[in-house]
Amino acid sequence: MAKKHVWIPVAAGGLALTVVGGVAVASAMHKNDVTLIVDGAATQLSVREDTVGEVLKLEDVSVGEHDVVLPAADEKVQNGMEISVVYGRQLSLNVDGEERTVWTTARTVEEALAFLGLDAADSKISVDRSTQIGREGLDFDISTAKNVKVTVKGQATDLKSAGTVGDALAAAGVTPDGDDILSQSADTPLTEGMSIQLTIV
Repeated sequence: MAKKHVWIPVAAGGLALTVVGGVAVASAMHKNDVTLIVDGAATQLSVREDTVGEVLKLEDVSVGEHDVVLPAADEKVQNGMEISVVYGRQLSLNVDGEERTVWTTARTVEEALAFLGLDAADSKISVDRSTQIGREGLDFDISTAKNVKVTVKGQATDLKSAGTVGDALAAAGVTPDGDDILSQSADTPLTEGMSIQLTIV
C-alpha cells in the first residue's frame, strides 16, 4: 500500500506535466492574422510573435524617432490586428523669407500644409500642392497673401496677393512695359501693407 501511495501522486504529476506541456506547445504553434501597413502599403501576415515590435523586426521594418507606429511597439499582438507604420519626412521651408525645418508624416505637400496650418488657397507655393513627399523629405517656398495697394495713374486699388510686386500687378490687371517706372522692382517680395506705384511713361 505504501508503494501505491507513492506511485499514484507521481503518475498524476506526470499527467499534469503532459497537459501543461501540450498547452505550451499549442500556444507556441498558434498564429495570429495581422495586417501590416507600412507607409500606405498593406501586407497580410500570419505570425507567432507576441508583440508589435517583434512583428516589425520579423519583417525588417525599422522605425526612427520621427516615425509613428500604431499600436505601440510593446502592444500584444491580437488576431485581426492592424499595425500601421508611417515614416516621418523632413521639410525645409521658406515661409515669407523665414527658414523653417519641420517633420511631418504627411505624404503630399497638400497634406503637410494642412497639418502646418499653411494651406490658405491664396498662398503661393513653389511646388505643386499634389507633389509627393518622399522619405528623403522636400524643400519648398511658401509666400502667404498680403494686403497691398497698387496705384496706377493716381488711381489706387487695394488687393490681396502673394508673391512679388510683379504678381500684385498681374492680380491688378496691370502690365507695365520697359519705359514705365515702378516704385519697387517687379521681383521684390510683397509685405503686408505695401504700397506699389506704377508711373506710365
